[in-house]
Amino acid sequence: MKYLKKILLMMLGILLVACSSNEIKKEVTTDKKVKVSKFVTSQNGKFWLNGEEFRFVGTNNYYMHYADNQMIDDVINNASDMGIKVLRMWGFMDGKEGPAKAHNAYMQYELGKYGVPEDRKGGINGFERIDYAVAKAKEKGIKLVIAFTNNWNDFGGMMQYVNWIDEISTHDEFYYDDTAKEAYKKYVNYFINRTNQYTGVKYSDEESIFAWELANEPRAEADKTGDMLLEWVDEMSSYIKSIDNNHMVAVGDEGFFNRKTNEGYANEGEWAYTGYSGVDWDRLVALPNIDYGTLHLYPEHWGVSEENREGWGTKYIIDHIKAGKKIGKPVVLEEYGVTKGASENRLMTYDIWNNAVYENDGAGAMFWILTGIDTGDGADKDGLYPDYDGFRIVNDESDISNLIKGYARLFNGENLERTSDIYIASPYNKKRVKGIVNIRAKVVEYSSKVKDVILTIGNNVIGKMEYNKETGYFEYKWDTTKEKDGDKIWIKVEANFDDGSKDVERTSTVVKNKIEYKLSKKVTFDNSVEGFVKEGSWQASFKKPAIEYTKEVGNGAIKLNVIYPGKADWEELKIVNRNFGDLSKYTKLKYTVYYPVEKVKGGITRSFAVLNPGYEKIGIDKNMQEVTKLPKVTFNGKEYYKNIVDIKYEPVKDKNELYLNIVGNMIELDGEVYIDDIELYEEK
Repeated sequence: MKYLKKILLMMLGILLVACSSNEIKKEVTTDKKVKVSKFVTSQNGKFWLNGEEFRFVGTNNYYMHYADNQMIDDVINNASDMGIKVLRMWGFMDGKEGPAKAHNAYMQYELGKYGVPEDRKGGINGFERIDYAVAKAKEKGIKLVIAFTNNWNDFGGMMQYVNWIDEISTHDEFYYDDTAKEAYKKYVNYFINRTNQYTGVKYSDEESIFAWELANEPRAEADKTGDMLLEWVDEMSSYIKSIDNNHMVAVGDEGFFNRKTNEGYANEGEWAYTGYSGVDWDRLVALPNIDYGTLHLYPEHWGVSEENREGWGTKYIIDHIKAGKKIGKPVVLEEYGVTKGASENRLMTYDIWNNAVYENDGAGAMFWILTGIDTGDGADKDGLYPDYDGFRIVNDESDISNLIKGYARLFNGENLERTSDIYIASPYNKKRVKGIVNIRAKVVEYSSKVKDVILTIGNNVIGKMEYNKETGYFEYKWDTTKEKDGDKIWIKVEANFDDGSKDVERTSTVVKNKIEYKLSKKVTFDNSVEGFVKEGSWQASFKKPAIEYTKEVGNGAIKLNVIYPGKADWEELKIVNRNFGDLSKYTKLKYTVYYPVEKVKGGITRSFAVLNPGYEKIGIDKNMQEVTKLPKVTFNGKEYYKNIVDIKYEPVKDKNELYLNIVGNMIELDGEVYIDDIELYEEK
């Protein structure tokens, strides 16, 4: 494997250092201004623990508050084996239904009521599970970041508070409604003052807690100034400090800026810099009771083009670290990910992003997501927790796992020799290519400097690739129309370095300039909803019943009873069929959405689909249309706007669940949406 070479050289460096010293020691600071503490603290722009600087590779895991001992043990043991020093987890399970019922696990089952409800005998107490996870992490010397609520609807979160309180109805009211704020404080107080049943230590005194986090990825899109979220963060961080002055507090946000100028990369992702989500990172991190800044990084899901994701993400990291240095606070890349099936080089991207944190004095880098064994019925064929979102990393000898282990050693202060590498940036993991393809290679220079990069396509040695200073890549324009359609072709890049060493990477792709489709499967909903069920929502909501069969449209259709408030450009409803069968042979999907003319008030449709496991989004923002400009059709005397969602995508494997994501952009609708005629196509 490509990264095995680098790991072996890293290990050689460890052995050489170990020969001169029985133990690799970190440098102990002599700065008398740093307060020595047994808790991790934020001082002078860095983290400190017992008088030593504390930098780390970390990870995330969201099932610690309901998993059994074996699953918790496995994750923490694997984290320890990998050199991971900080693990972020959820500290919330709100409500009695949904995920709480599915996992039979409870924390806040009603507003202000904690533990397991009386009518759910035998249920799992999420607080007890967290007690166990904290005790296990303490045993292994791993610090924990615990978030108190969720911006999203997973495991309850902010919308569960809103649903509990009759006087409010929208997500962002959570931030300023007095009842919601007092309920949140009460929950936080209960948590922080809880005594761990396994350690006997109150959480406010627990050294293994790295920090409390106000929320996972808070956004307040109703207020683009950022003032609403700022006031809430100021109030809640001050409250936590008033009851627990031992621990650090972080926001847990994605790092979105609110700057007047677009500082994005190549004019992409500007919304993350200009206040779109109601988040003002600069002001949030500057608050007196916020100890450090966080950022999350998913350009694959943020609308950044494939060719710019690595560079955009690298700039995003550096911009935050620079801003943190100006106010003297550490910065953590708290979540980042590239899906396993993405058409970009995941290993290259993780290498460059981790190095950007490391070389620019970032405090830590925490990947999403470390998982391990699964003792339940849902385990995959290897007995592991399934890769539901495509970001999973496990403790094995894969290139990606070894890369993380190497960076953990670097952040932990070990003196490692790093070798220079070459990566194929594109086309990488690309199943098919057509037309003019820009072959790009990235050289990552550590111990030596590159002299040249030689490209080979198939059996043809093309020669030296040209370096593009603007992009930072070696590039070559490949005309695939001169190749035979359907041929599998190998691409090889070879970097020659000034110390005489070389590195090689290969990838393969299939030339496919002409594609024709044939209809293979059609679902017309003549008699039922064909196995589709409600899955979830964001900023829109389902009414009751959420989904039902109807003859009002066509010869039968799915009827969704919905509310789109029309206040945001991403209001989403999801339905899913988990028994759709093997989806690997299809590369085109069409489905039809009908909006009642008399009820819908303007806006834009932006519906797409998802293939699962791996939650691979297809067709996102490829079908954006103004509702009132859609063609009209009539059924049973009523008019409807007809929206045909047409998606072409790359071949997939191991997918058997189909999500239909019905998204509105400022669509105001209190009524019904209908779905009909799902068509799946194979290539001829």
